Amino acid sequence: QGVDSTQHEKGREKAIMTDAQIAEIDTEPGSSHGRMTQYLPDGKVGECSLQYGKRTNGFSTVVYPSGDTYEGYWKQGCKHLLGEEWFADDRSYFGEMNYDLREGNGRYKRPNGVVYRGKFLKGNKHGKGEYVLLNGCTITVETEVGYITKHLSTRRHTRVSRVTQQEDGKYRLDYEDGAYYIGQINEKTQQREGYGLYVHKHKDYWYQGQWQKDIEHGTGWCQDHHQCLIRGQFKYGLANDKQATVEYPSQSDDYQEEHTLCGNLLDGC
Repeated sequence: QGVDSTQHEKGREKAIMTDAQIAEIDTEPGSSHGRMTQYLPDGKVGECSLQYGKRTNGFSTVVYPSGDTYEGYWKQGCKHLLGEEWFADDRSYFGEMNYDLREGNGRYKRPNGVVYRGKFLKGNKHGKGEYVLLNGCTITVETEVGYITKHLSTRRHTRVSRVTQQEDGKYRLDYEDGAYYIGQINEKTQQREGYGLYVHKHKDYWYQGQWQKDIEHGTGWCQDHHQCLIRGQFKYGLANDKQATVEYPSQSDDYQEEHTLCGNLLDGC
C-alpha cells in the first residue's frame, strides 16, 4: 500500500501511503516495539504504541482537525477503559469509557465552568453525582439520562462573612471569597431564598432572579464568563435547556444572535 518508505536513520522510518496517510515510526534500534504518529488526510493526528510492528489496543493520543483532543486507552478502534477529552469550546471530560461512550465514574466540565462529578451510563449522566456551581455551592443530585431527577443536598463552599440589612428590607450577604448577594434570604439559615442578585468573586458571572434553598431555582437570567446572557427557567442552579434562551456576544455592534439552549449549554451528554 505504501508508495514511499524512507528510513531516515536507524530506528526511525517515514511511510507515505497511497491514501495520502503519512506514518512516522519511531522504534528502538533493532526492535519492532515503539511509537507511531499518523497524519491522516482528514486532518486527524494520532499517536499510538507499536508491538511487533503493529498498532496495539493500548494508550494513544488523537488530535482532531477541530482542535478536539482525546488522550487515553483504545480497544478495537474505540475509546475504552479510561481517557481524557478536551474540546475546542472549553468542554472537557476525564473518566471511564466503554466503546466510545462515557460509562462509569467521570468528571465533566461545561464551557461556562460548571463541573459535574459522578456516574455516567451509555454517554449520559446517570445515577448519583454532584455539580460544582458558579454560585459558590455544590449540589448532590440523582440524574437519569442526562437530567436531574432529584436534589439531595446543597453544600456552600465559602462562609458568609457579613450580613447587612438594607433600608428596603433586602439583605446583603458578603462572602469570604469576595462574592456578594443582594436580595431576599431565609433569616434563620442565612440562605438565599426569594428574589436576589448574586455576583461571583471574579465579577465574570452574575445571576439575578429567583432562589430556593441557596441555589438558582425559578425565573431569572445570568451572564457567564463567555459574556453569554441566559434568560428563562433555572432548576437546581442550572439553566433549563427547554425553557431558556441564550444570547451570544456578537462580533459587530449591529448584529446579535439568539438561540434556544441545546443540551444544557452544549453539554454533549
